Amino acid sequence: MTGFKTGNIEVRFIDEVKGLIEQEKFDALKKLVEEMRPADVADLIEHLGANERIIIFQLLEPEGAGDVLVEIEPPIQERILRDLNNKAISDIVAEMASDDAADLVGDLPAASWPWNSWR
Repeated sequence: MTGFKTGNIEVRFIDEVKGLIEQEKFDALKKLVEEMRPADVADLIEHLGANERIIIFQLLEPEGAGDVLVEIEPPIQERILRDLNNKAISDIVAEMASDDAADLVGDLPAASWPWNSWR
């Protein structure tokens, strides 16, 4: 695997991640992502397409997913939350620090939360 510079994801690294996704090498991808800092995973996710983002995000454990989610720009957060199922969102938010969870909820438009469709 090609390395990455903190805060500056290299194009070759992104291409390698996309290759792992295409080849469905999810175990290798999960190991790679687990070794990265949350801010770097967020940076990687922001450089991927929507389907690739959700694959990476689903590889994260709920404990770490919240740390990554708060690092992602709000428009991409919104898209990820729309693509995750309600249980996954609930598990992630439950593991987040209360101030981070409040910031996340406060940053996103109310219409983006899946439970708004339950009414």
